[in-house]
Amino acid sequence: MNETNKMFLALIEVKPLPECDFLDLDIDGAIVVAYRNCKSMEDAISELLLVLAEDRLQLIEMHWCRSWYEHEWIEGEFEAEAEPFDRAEKTGGIEFGTFHPFGADDDDK
Repeated sequence: MNETNKMFLALIEVKPLPECDFLDLDIDGAIVVAYRNCKSMEDAISELLLVLAEDRLQLIEMHWCRSWYEHEWIEGEFEAEAEPFDRAEKTGGIEFGTFHPFGADDDDK
C-alpha cells in the first residue's frame, strides 16, 4: 500500500435504480462495505458517491466510514473481506464487498 494512502471502508445501504444491471430491481436495497485506498476519508466518500451514481445505485444511508486500522474486526470478518481489500489496494478505485439484499419478503420470515 502506498505510504501516503490509507484504506477506507464505508458501510452503506443502497437501492438499485432502474438502469442498475447487477442488482435485482425488486429488492428494497442492499447493505455492502465499500473500500477505497486513498489519502483522506473525504476523498474516499467523494469517489464513492461518483461510483454509486455511475453504477445506478442510490445511497440510502452511510452507517460509517473509517480507516481500515480503526475498524474493530469481528473474528473471520477480515478473511471474508480480503478480496475487495486487495482489489482496492491494487486499483486505487472503489471496490465493493458482498451485497446483502433486503426487501419486502424479509418481513414474512
